[in-house]
Amino acid sequence: MKKPFIFFLATCTALALSACGTGKDPTALLVDTSATFTPSDMILPFVSGATQGAAYTSLTGYVGFSAVQGTTVINPLSGLVVENTGSSILIHHNQNFSVRLSGVTSIFRSGERLNTGDYVGVVNAGGGLAMYTYNSGSAICPMSLLTSVARQTLVTLFAGSPCTN
Repeated sequence: MKKPFIFFLATCTALALSACGTGKDPTALLVDTSATFTPSDMILPFVSGATQGAAYTSLTGYVGFSAVQGTTVINPLSGLVVENTGSSILIHHNQNFSVRLSGVTSIFRSGERLNTGDYVGVVNAGGGLAMYTYNSGSAICPMSLLTSVARQTLVTLFAGSPCTN
């Protein structure tokens, strides 16, 4: 009775490992490699009017928003959750582009797919929400990726482009 079960487990393990591909990151295989987005697809991670101000540090690809604890946080662009630390969530949108939302309490786990505008969680105690944008691991300014409405919201919050502040 044990031998067929062990054979079954060994076969399943071998199939799972071979499906990962040689030398490839298994997490990257979960991300939709055909997913593409064009500039102007990304939205801001909050409902309009939910923040009181913002600050930007272009060297880190960071946009920080002042928000009340419990403010709803939404997903800026469809993708796959690859990490949830309890206070931040990392979402890969394709093999090169990812967004980290920090200062967020979220129930989502690695491997769960989120669509643009889906509920992600709420702002933690401390009242700060940060959005980090990365392309191939390097921090980038999100302005060229945002919808026109989202860009205008940031320009209004910053009284100009946050990438030049």
